[in-house]
Formats: sequence, C-alpha cells, structure tokens
Amino acid sequence: MVQLQDVPKGISVISEATERERERELEREAQLVEESIMYTRLPKSKQLKLLCLKIGDNYGLNKDDKWSMKML
Repeated sequence: MVQLQDVPKGISVISEATERERERELEREAQLVEESIMYTRLPKSKQLKLLCLKIGDNYGLNKDDKWSMKML
C-alpha cells in the first residue's frame, strides 16, 4: 500500500520537472527569436562582426586572445 500511495507523488514531481523544462525551452526559443530580430536590424558590417564573435565564443576563443582576434 505504501508504494501505491507514493506513485502520485512521483508523477507530480516528474510533471513539475517536465513543466520547468518546457518553460526553459520556451525561454530559449524566445531569446533566439529576439536575437534574430535584432540581428536583422544591424548593418551588414556589424552582422559579420557579431557572427565572427559568436563563432569565436563557440570555439572557446575570447577577445583578449591575440591569436583568436587575428583569426576573426
């Protein structure tokens, strides 16, 4: 009987975790949409610079690294 009583609690915890994950996913999607809109409003030269900086971030490069800045 104890196990049967614990089942609804476990389901509740799982559904709450799933809901939080969905909220995080929607937040990330909203951020991507916002970034995309802002990106399209930038002049082409700024778009290219921003793209290069994002690529550098993805590869762990930073603006203080002289080698990485030469590559960008």
